Amino acid sequence: MAEDITINSSCQPSPGSVTVPHNDKIKFDNKSSGECTITFTNPGPFDENPVKVPPGKTKEKVANNSGNWNYTTSCGTGARTKGTAGDGDGIIIVDPPMPGSHGQGHHPKNK
Repeated sequence: MAEDITINSSCQPSPGSVTVPHNDKIKFDNKSSGECTITFTNPGPFDENPVKVPPGKTKEKVANNSGNWNYTTSCGTGARTKGTAGDGDGIIIVDPPMPGSHGQGHHPKNK
């Protein structure tokens, strides 16, 4: 029988552990606004550990290890700065003046 793990909007999982037979399915339902990372105690029921689920999405995995598994969850914010002119990552690089050039060329000349 398939197990469902639901990650609520506060990144809290339900249930807190799962018992999975070999070749059984687990469905992860991420209801949070950030990518959720589910990390099982080693080795975990899957070949992929941790399992990452995008925000608002579900993912289904087939267990290749049977057992009772505890896990932890962590969720990112999903926030990303985007420029209006493109898909930049929001980094601004400032080129500071060279040492000894304090103010040269930046102020109008005195008359």
